[in-house]
Amino acid sequence: MCLSYSSTARHIPNLNVVQQPPLADDHSILHVQMATKKKSIADEMGMFLQAKLRQASPSSSS
Repeated sequence: MCLSYSSTARHIPNLNVVQQPPLADDHSILHVQMATKKKSIADEMGMFLQAKLRQASPSSSS
């Protein structure tokens, strides 16, 4: 029974994806754009903070 349940569970998401491609695509694109923007900001902030730490303690840079 567990095999048939997991098999059924696999078919339901696939059908949902096929039925709603425009909504899923638009929504996915927005999520990817936002995630990319947030990661870029986080990367810039990380580099900025690393530079500040190096300036604050030049003797312990290794």
